[in-house]
Amino acid sequence: MSSNKKMIGYLGIVIANFMAMFLISGIGILGYAVAGEYDAVLNVSMVFTLESAARCAIMPISGKLGEKIGRKTLFIFAMIVYVIAYLIAATVPGFWVYVIARTVTGAAWGLWVTNSFVLMNDVFGNEDTTKLSGYAQSASTVAMMLAAPLAGIFCATTIGWRLEYYICLPIMVVAIILSAIGIPKTEKQKNQLPMDIGGSFFTCLFLIPFGLAMNWGPSLGWGNKTTVLCLILTIIGIIGLLISEKKASDPIYPVRVLKNKYYLSVFIVSLFFSIANSAFNYLPTYVQYFAGVDSVRAGFMTLPSLILAAILTTILGRYVAKNMKYRPVMLLWVIGTFIGSILLFMTGMPIVAGIPFLWGVISILPIGGTNSCQQIVPYTYPINVLKPEEIAIGMSFMGVSGVFGNTVANGLMGAIINSSGMVNCFKVPIFCAVIMLIFGFMFKDVKRGETL
Repeated sequence: MSSNKKMIGYLGIVIANFMAMFLISGIGILGYAVAGEYDAVLNVSMVFTLESAARCAIMPISGKLGEKIGRKTLFIFAMIVYVIAYLIAATVPGFWVYVIARTVTGAAWGLWVTNSFVLMNDVFGNEDTTKLSGYAQSASTVAMMLAAPLAGIFCATTIGWRLEYYICLPIMVVAIILSAIGIPKTEKQKNQLPMDIGGSFFTCLFLIPFGLAMNWGPSLGWGNKTTVLCLILTIIGIIGLLISEKKASDPIYPVRVLKNKYYLSVFIVSLFFSIANSAFNYLPTYVQYFAGVDSVRAGFMTLPSLILAAILTTILGRYVAKNMKYRPVMLLWVIGTFIGSILLFMTGMPIVAGIPFLWGVISILPIGGTNSCQQIVPYTYPINVLKPEEIAIGMSFMGVSGVFGNTVANGLMGAIINSSGMVNCFKVPIFCAVIMLIFGFMFKDVKRGETL
């Protein structure tokens, strides 16, 4: 296949990941608008929780599923499902219709997000993939930068929040067409072990009822039949997952890759950063609902941090591609998060209560900026240190760290919002930052496969 045709496929991947990140990064503004329209503000955490739960449940098997049916086939199929689900979310009225449709998009995105980087590795090789994935992640960071301000502007129009989908979905269709034309057909792997469907099922059974219980428990009561049922299903899901993973011939949670203790450090840092970063999602809603900031200003509140993230993603991506060193990036990641968590902890305190917009800009700047590290390290480190046969499953498992953390955090945030108030969500990151510091300073650079 010609290099020009490969670059068409690469452009399709970049556009798809750009649009997915754009849509998810604006959800702090958009989710409030949707919940407000349907008088469901206290259930706004479900907009975040169920989508990430579905992504977390499906992502672990995405690598193996891509090997079984072909990564290109899976990538294009997932994008089609993604577009259809968001079309339903935008056109069929109802808060829970929107939440369920968005849950489907989470599963679809989980199928393609890590597979897209493995696809790049298949097409361009290891060395070029590190560079090209850095460019792709830079584009995704730009999407994060644009998402909230534009979401605020869209919500202020007469069409409202739906305008974002009317604009974005046709662009996703273009990405599907470019990917179909430019990505070469990927071979199915033969003689594979059976897929761990049980692991994926029980992950879903654990996370979705957990999110619902955390959201409904404080409002319905922890003794309510619905809440108790959700908690029982959560326990069944955890037990089933443990049994399933023990019996599976090829478990979706490949503990063997955690034998690389530096891979483990990246995994833990990504996991707890996602928990800390989940508070970031609620800040635009908080300043609108509790501090009276309009949607346009709330959207622009995240812009400085995302501009910083876009700049750092480009710089750090080039640094890693050139030097293959991750420790400086890890240290920036954990120290920046620690500083940001201290600032977020102060949200709502009397000393800053009179300047909610300005303090929002200041407090999210460090954590927003270190999103650049989240964009680079988890998506390139496995490619550069794991053995070739471990890359697909290592990439999928690494992706789970962020999504699992985000899912669990959103469930906890729902409980916090409905019991003690949204402002207390911003106390959570400080605990995560301490754990990140420990594992971040344990990390050092190693050669491919050195600790496996």
